[in-house]
Amino acid sequence: MSSRSSRYHNNKRKRRSRFSLAAVVDNFKFAQRRTARRERLAKAQLLAALLALLTVAALLFAWNWNMLFVSQVHVTGLHYTNLATVVRQADVGGYHVFGLDPDRLQKRVEQLPFVRRAQVSVFPAPVLRIRVVERQPVFVWQGAGSSLWVDGEGVLLPALPSAHLRLPVLIDNESALVVSMTGEKRLSAVYAGRISHLLALNPALQVLNYRVPDGFSFRWRHQTTVYLGEADNLSQQWRLLQGALNSFSNQHGGTLPSAVDVSRPDSAIVTP
Repeated sequence: MSSRSSRYHNNKRKRRSRFSLAAVVDNFKFAQRRTARRERLAKAQLLAALLALLTVAALLFAWNWNMLFVSQVHVTGLHYTNLATVVRQADVGGYHVFGLDPDRLQKRVEQLPFVRRAQVSVFPAPVLRIRVVERQPVFVWQGAGSSLWVDGEGVLLPALPSAHLRLPVLIDNESALVVSMTGEKRLSAVYAGRISHLLALNPALQVLNYRVPDGFSFRWRHQTTVYLGEADNLSQQWRLLQGALNSFSNQHGGTLPSAVDVSRPDSAIVTP
């Protein structure tokens, strides 16, 4: 019994030793894995910090790089507007390209009288590129002591003597055709369209008059006064005018009448 008991206790101690050794090995392996994880995490954090520092350095370099500051302004499409005026209106000299708002610059340039539309590009730096589409004057409006150019949309433009343009003249002494829109005065777009239509029908027209309540009138070949009224049916009125002039000329040996009234679109009243 004593021998059997001794073997039992010896086996029990061996089992305990094996269990203790296995636990030590497991703990050692776990500690190794945890250390390896910590080392990998530390390396990743160090790499991230280095990348962040490099990014900040690159951004600081780029922000202070001379090639990213506007040093030139290149403008195309100018006919009536002075280049210096556009550059002064844009006011971007020395600005960083990343600090510019192209939409805001576009709106600033479009505030100039002759600029109908503008397109702004800040890349490639350091040249700011502005492409301008200008308003084209169609005729001169004279009224209330002023003389202004007018484009096809009725926008009033400053007359530029230096442009040496010979434009038809609309005399509107009562300023009856001028309206106020969004705080600025302009010619009624409806009447501007009618005048443009009339000029297309009669390119030789030089002087056009407007008076309330008679409407439009002009001289045909410096001989015949033509009354158009509001010129609200111009195509039909023009056909009536041509028919009346031809008929009178044929009947009177090539002479022209003193006046033709086509203010009513259904008939022409001829005054010999």
